[in-house]
Amino acid sequence: MNERPIRKRPFFRTRQDAVMFAVLLFLFSSLAFQAAAKEPPTMRSLSAEVICPCGCGLTVANCNHTTCSGRDEVRGKLKEYLKAGMTEEEILALLEQEYGKGIRAEPPMRGWDWSAWFLPLLALLGAVGTGGTLLSRWRRSETAETGPRVETAERSQEVADSGEDIDPKALEAFRKRLEEGE
Repeated sequence: MNERPIRKRPFFRTRQDAVMFAVLLFLFSSLAFQAAAKEPPTMRSLSAEVICPCGCGLTVANCNHTTCSGRDEVRGKLKEYLKAGMTEEEILALLEQEYGKGIRAEPPMRGWDWSAWFLPLLALLGAVGTGGTLLSRWRRSETAETGPRVETAERSQEVADSGEDIDPKALEAFRKRLEEGE
């Protein structure tokens, strides 16, 4: 029996596949470490995760209005919930029920809200990949267009210098191609 050796294919076909795998591995591992490093909620951590309802667009911790009733109201609720021993997610869920999804400074990682985290990254990777592909194709087409003309010009100069006999039919075909190309 004439058996062919089994040829192993590389795990990553291109360098781009390896880079994409490394980026995804980094993202998912950082999310796993972030989830594992949860500490009990504090007033400081919660007020940094909640947007002030006064409309300033800052977090409750950073609201710079001297007399902000919205900030003071949310801080009072946070203190009350912390004294009751509630978890961070329970507190944020209660605030979300009362004020809406816009109360969170960071979109939660559930449902379609997770897309706010990954779509910008995917758009950036897509733009870089598309740009690289277009650049590669452009460079290939440029060399394909200029390559034969340069070779033909060099070859015709060599033939003219050497004094070789030129086939009249080939010369006529060459002249037609030059006229059509210009």
